[in-house]
Amino acid sequence: MNSSLSSVDHEIKNIVVQVDNVENDIISIAKKFPSSVTYYIILFVVIILLNLLSVYLVYQIFKSFTELEFRSDKMVRKFNKKRYTSLHDDRNRFLVEDSETPPPTYDEYVKTADLYVKYHNDASNQCASPTVHEEHEY
Repeated sequence: MNSSLSSVDHEIKNIVVQVDNVENDIISIAKKFPSSVTYYIILFVVIILLNLLSVYLVYQIFKSFTELEFRSDKMVRKFNKKRYTSLHDDRNRFLVEDSETPPPTYDEYVKTADLYVKYHNDASNQCASPTVHEEHEY
């Protein structure tokens, strides 16, 4: 029994020596790194940078929401301009191909309306010339 207890005691001493060796290795590795103050400073700087980044992103999101309506209107106008320009070009090309008269422009509409008004004013002035009634005394 004494021999078995001494073998167990010897094994336990070997385990303790191995644990002490691992502890010494960990301490030597930890001495190669800077102190904890350096880590706290690095952590503090990283947190400040992340906060500044989050403030900037919130500002950009706010700015994009405020300009959303303006940008959407601008995109719609740009899209319509492209679409109607291509339709107008196609229409002019087809009119030339079919030898049709192009539709009147705005200036032509205005001139036609002026001629129409002038014609009716002249016609109404000629038809409705004032008649002179002689006054009779009774």
